[in-house]
Amino acid sequence: MSATSRQAVLDALRFASPVAVPRPVAASRRPETKDLVELLRESVRAAGGRLVVVDVRSVAALSVAALHGVVPGLEAATHVWSGVASIAARGVGADQSCVKDLAALDFCVLAGDVAVAESGAVWNVPEGPMERAAALLAEHLVLGVPCRGIVGNLHEAYARVDPAASRFGWFVSGPSKTADIEQSLVLGAHGPRQLTLVVVGR
Repeated sequence: MSATSRQAVLDALRFASPVAVPRPVAASRRPETKDLVELLRESVRAAGGRLVVVDVRSVAALSVAALHGVVPGLEAATHVWSGVASIAARGVGADQSCVKDLAALDFCVLAGDVAVAESGAVWNVPEGPMERAAALLAEHLVLGVPCRGIVGNLHEAYARVDPAASRFGWFVSGPSKTADIEQSLVLGAHGPRQLTLVVVGR
């Protein structure tokens, strides 16, 4: 291809390029209700989970004693993974030697930063691949989130989180769910069978 032919092709491509336009501004509409905790409770329930409110200072101050009665089975559980320093891991959750062993987890307790009231989704940044696997393999996932971290919608959530600050982060909403062609909803087919969202510091 001669230089003039090459230039003609490049000029034609440049001429055919779409005109640059400014990015649209996303319309952020807050939910009608002022009680974001109750809206979040309804959204979590609709996703198959449940929400409880615990009167402690922060997610870091959560303890098994503080969750007594609101997260049944946690005290007696044999295998617990904990991403909250004040709750001790035990069983295969403390061993952390093999991902396959995490399939025996009864509970996985993690900290969330932001909860979206309109969808029930919680932003969580796992400490590493093992914690990510624990969140998917445990029978019961417990997420703690500060009350001040509740926002109305995803627009507000993205304004608070920084995806570039970590290698991996995700929005978690409800337990694992799947439905077949007969419209039969099954919980726990691909992940946790139960999810409890714990709101603290109200």
